[in-house]
Amino acid sequence: MEEVIRKFFLLLFFGSASVLATFFLKGVILPILAPVVFIALTVCIANITARYGKVAGVEAALVYLFFSFLTIYINYFPTILISLAMFSFPFFYGFEFERKNFAKIIKESGVSRREFWRSAVKGIATAVLVLLLVFVEALLILHFRLDEPGKVVSVAKELPLYILIFSFLFSPVAEEIFFRGFLLPRVGVVTSSLLFALAHFFYGSLIEFVATFTAGLIFAVMRRRGSLVPCIFAHATFNLINVIIILFYVRA
Repeated sequence: MEEVIRKFFLLLFFGSASVLATFFLKGVILPILAPVVFIALTVCIANITARYGKVAGVEAALVYLFFSFLTIYINYFPTILISLAMFSFPFFYGFEFERKNFAKIIKESGVSRREFWRSAVKGIATAVLVLLLVFVEALLILHFRLDEPGKVVSVAKELPLYILIFSFLFSPVAEEIFFRGFLLPRVGVVTSSLLFALAHFFYGSLIEFVATFTAGLIFAVMRRRGSLVPCIFAHATFNLINVIIILFYVRA
């Protein structure tokens, strides 16, 4: 069973990361880099085959083709791939480079069933606190005219419903496992929070950057004091509230 789990996360990370790399290079200088990308993919698949067998090599190629197909035909699928890559990387890294088993990776990431519902309530309450702080920060930034509110709104209006649902059902799990479960113990509270904010800076909005940095700091401090579960619930609740605002206020 351990070997199946190990291979699952390997294929998930390989598929999501390789297709993302191809997608982002496509709009830059892909004709020049195409041979390099092809060689890199071939080497990766060859290594997977050597380590896990011919069947795994074929599966890796099929996963790459499947994710590539979805990227072509489904809008915003790269957004989903980013979450899949974040979710799978800590497991991939733990298995392949640190030689840990699945149970140890889960334990070190902070995921625990102990006092689950208490952790859930704590996370939801924290999300309300974060939302209030972010609201005050946004008002101050707009008051001093340091940013334009339309940047985030213009993007939010265009997001399809399935991405909005994905943003509070799966993205918080993936991001918390990556940023607070994996990065936090390695780089610290401030650096992991800064990287978390930079990862959400695609709107080019100062408000978005400050909001995610504030949320990241609070989630990181909460993780330092205990389980990752409250962080996941806080993040999911925060995103859910924002989705409700988008659906019933921004789009209305």
